[in-house]
Amino acid sequence: MSGVTIQLAAPEDAKKLADISRRAFDSDIEFGASGKGGPPGYDSVEYHQKSIRDKSFDYLKILYDGKIVGGTSVFRITDVHYEIFNVFIDPECHRRGIGTRSFELIKSRYPQAKKWTLDTPVWNTRTKSYYERLGFTQYGIFRWVPT
Repeated sequence: MSGVTIQLAAPEDAKKLADISRRAFDSDIEFGASGKGGPPGYDSVEYHQKSIRDKSFDYLKILYDGKIVGGTSVFRITDVHYEIFNVFIDPECHRRGIGTRSFELIKSRYPQAKKWTLDTPVWNTRTKSYYERLGFTQYGIFRWVPT
């Protein structure tokens, strides 16, 4: 899909990214979530600003025709193993191929990566089947419980 690009997010993008993240993760209620919510800080401008400034991983913004429509983060675990986390796309932009194209762009941005991992809530039927269509295979169930 043309029109989709990814770039490193800048601190001035945090407000827009927090708003999109909130709407995206809150929409999971339609796909098995017990209520609105997301990963820690998902709806906080301060959290997104801090994540953008954190140099231990790359916070990428996803753009469609130059407009921010989502975001994700990429963490290098080893020289050849990378983890994708906190993937979100504006619910108004779902089912347009933007997420699929963004994963292609992420993989091409990190050609040294030979292994990619990510996680998704066990209840989320939307993301589980989506990631499987992208070629990911479930290899376990992680039961994280906040303390």
